[in-house]
Amino acid sequence: MKRFISFCVFIFIVSVFLYSCHTDNKIHLSQGNDETKTSETSPGANDSPVDISGFVVTVPSGFTVTLKGVMMTPEKAADPEDDGGFLSFRIGQDDSYSENDLMIFAPDGREAEFVISGRSITPALVLPESVTVTIDGALDPGIPLENGSVFHHVGQSGAHKYILSDGFGHQIEYSKNDVIPMTEKIVRVPDGYTVSVDGKPVPEDQAERTKSDVPDEVAEFCNIPDVLEYDVAVLAENATFTVTDDLGVNVEADTSKDVIDVSLSSEVLPSVPDEISSQINVLEVAETWSKFMSADLYGYNNGFGTLAAYLIEGTELYNYALAWANGIDITFTSIHVLTEPPFTEEKVTNFRMLSDDCFCCDVHLVKQMILDNGESRSDPMDSTLYFVKTNGGAAPEWKLIYMLTDVSENNQTISSDGYEIELYEISGATYKANLLVIKDPSRVSVATIYPWRETGETLDVIAQNAGAIAAINGGIYNSYVNKGGQPYGVVVSNGEIQYNSPQDFAGLVLIGFTEEDHLEIVDIDGWGPADVEQFVKERHIRDAVTFQEDATDVNNHFVQLITDGEPRDLSSGIGAGLNPRTVIGQREDGAVLMLVTDGRGKNNHLGASASDLIWIMKKYGAVNAANLDGGSSSCMYYDGEYLMTSVTFYYSDASWNLPLAFVVK
Repeated sequence: MKRFISFCVFIFIVSVFLYSCHTDNKIHLSQGNDETKTSETSPGANDSPVDISGFVVTVPSGFTVTLKGVMMTPEKAADPEDDGGFLSFRIGQDDSYSENDLMIFAPDGREAEFVISGRSITPALVLPESVTVTIDGALDPGIPLENGSVFHHVGQSGAHKYILSDGFGHQIEYSKNDVIPMTEKIVRVPDGYTVSVDGKPVPEDQAERTKSDVPDEVAEFCNIPDVLEYDVAVLAENATFTVTDDLGVNVEADTSKDVIDVSLSSEVLPSVPDEISSQINVLEVAETWSKFMSADLYGYNNGFGTLAAYLIEGTELYNYALAWANGIDITFTSIHVLTEPPFTEEKVTNFRMLSDDCFCCDVHLVKQMILDNGESRSDPMDSTLYFVKTNGGAAPEWKLIYMLTDVSENNQTISSDGYEIELYEISGATYKANLLVIKDPSRVSVATIYPWRETGETLDVIAQNAGAIAAINGGIYNSYVNKGGQPYGVVVSNGEIQYNSPQDFAGLVLIGFTEEDHLEIVDIDGWGPADVEQFVKERHIRDAVTFQEDATDVNNHFVQLITDGEPRDLSSGIGAGLNPRTVIGQREDGAVLMLVTDGRGKNNHLGASASDLIWIMKKYGAVNAANLDGGSSSCMYYDGEYLMTSVTFYYSDASWNLPLAFVVK
């Protein structure tokens, strides 16, 4: 059962209350398609129908609404995660509308009764699926709705006998003089626990079984039970809820709340308990990781030997760290020294004991650096660290098993402006990312510094010169010593081919938009300039750049991510490396997605893989998506500020110099 009991019960109680109290609001009743619609009103049958101009009609998904015989359009599509799967219709005020002009139809096509409360209109009888209805002794199955509730057609209560039952021994005879008592709770318990209502156990098959809220990588090493979630509706006021553990012992719980959560991972402590802190120094582990990210650990293999003492060999985190230690990316770290002390603002909060052999906590610290040019830099760390107890060595030890970045803003919409651009902040295990969703694809184009020269411009300058509100870096270019004024491959801007040298590199792929605003991702390996000219003309390409599929660097030089809704096969290992990334994609409705991640040690993050990029783009609806130039070039500018600057600490207040960018005007 879905979590929409509150709304459903509210509709039911309001409908019965209005019915019983004989208000001026009318309740429309129907006995079927072949029967005449009747109504019961308050005393004074000559009262005028209610003027519903400006009212809001709210119905479950699957219902339809007509006004004066014309089908109404909902204000937005139903979203079960956002609004419980309900549709809202706003009645205009440009004309006078009465309740007699409105008709609501259930999913079975029959006219549905409705009630008017204030300026809101809802179907009359939508109940939680756990509440059963019998009419004259016969069970009424009702109409199951997408949100997990059930709609029941009802006639005049004086003509039929309605009995409501909740499965806990409570029954209510529905009549026009009754207000229905209802207690509702969501109860979360570990697998093996029992939930009871007024002494009667709730059947386990009524619960939704979910995994604990810990990452899969952690659960593999810990004995963490599943979580059972019960949505309970009881036809009684102040019903008594109790929870017992797997031994039958009562569990202490605050049953006064609408959500009773006694899952093992629910208790949060402000700091690490002494019992745990005496066994593992969480801040020391976090500091070691942070130093490793900026090449400040001394010793074998860029200090990996020091860090490895806190990790479990063979785990994903261990392998990522080992690849960082042995890869070229760690050598790109800007030359610097740490201050003394090297860390400020250190704190460990939100400790949770997930099981006897697993805990997590949030860590915040800021690493202070001085670059070789004398400039100061601060590099924050905001992560959730997961530790598991191992049995290796002379005694069990706590080891770092997983990190979740950016604990403050996980997967939340953080901004939306009047230009129909949505901004999301996303985090994963090894990266932080920003995603722009541009509803109108015609606003996305390629801006350049053409004519080309030795030194390019930073992203903010390119955006401002183009009159753009947003921008990301684009295709491949000459980034040697941050000159950035010369592109490679192919560049098309506003229909003009400004650079045409597809033979610059093997494996080039063109990424751009047609005049019809469709994102094209086309392999142009082996093409000559004439082929490009013909393609641009025939396919009406208005803006495009190129990036490279390079077999010698499959970790970083890959392009196609999603093609016609199908994610790329990564089984060969392509894109397995972690790095800052830039991606452009398009949804089925034409909206353009622009994604940029951090990495290479900045913010103490390693970066994103091709698998990460595909997951994000699929989650936000992309049917086509391409990886662009990444690494130190990855950057995003929006509404007058950088959302993602270069990961190179030398240029951490802006971007590298670039010859071009995808911009949003």
